[in-house]
Amino acid sequence: MLKLGTVFSGIGAVEHALDRLGIPYEIEFACDNGERRLNTSYEEIEKATAGMTNAEKDAYVAALYDAETGTNYVEQSYKANYSIGAACD
Repeated sequence: MLKLGTVFSGIGAVEHALDRLGIPYEIEFACDNGERRLNTSYEEIEKATAGMTNAEKDAYVAALYDAETGTNYVEQSYKANYSIGAACD
């Protein structure tokens, strides 16, 4: 089985092609920010997250994206069409 990881591939062109070709695959990871931009600067984030664990930093940044940019429609669409960590045939 092909194991797939995608970064900034949008809503799954590669996955769709594999589906159409009948090639079984498993999505190991997928990453895309949905073209969302933060108003908070990198420096402000670094200052605010100093001393936090990675999990705390992730939660802080996720909350910033939710507060400043709203719904990530690319993520929502991708997850509606594909299962991450599950086999697809």
